[in-house]
Amino acid sequence: MADENGKMTFVKMFVTNDEKEELKERARNAHCSLSSYCRHMATFRKPGLDDTETVKAILAASGNIGKLTGMLKIYLRDTKQDIFKKDEIRKLILSLQADREFLKNTAKSMLRRG
Repeated sequence: MADENGKMTFVKMFVTNDEKEELKERARNAHCSLSSYCRHMATFRKPGLDDTETVKAILAASGNIGKLTGMLKIYLRDTKQDIFKKDEIRKLILSLQADREFLKNTAKSMLRRG
């Protein structure tokens, strides 16, 4: 927990292995770290993304959008050439879909907290 100066301190908590795995899963579903999830639950606040996790998610999505943009530019320059492997394009599309879903959930989480 943060003190009045904003410094964090360590709190020890005992749980079974099954409880730990359940907490990890709940934290993943809430799009936050295990520590952040436990902190929010212990202080009766809604769990959600912290600023660091939000920035990482946005940067990951930005990188994938940049890749797609680059691929489209190359394709538009020379449409007759089969430059990209279908597998590579499929992976990028799946990654972009996951990024989109993550960002949508992030925005909803942030709106609920606000």
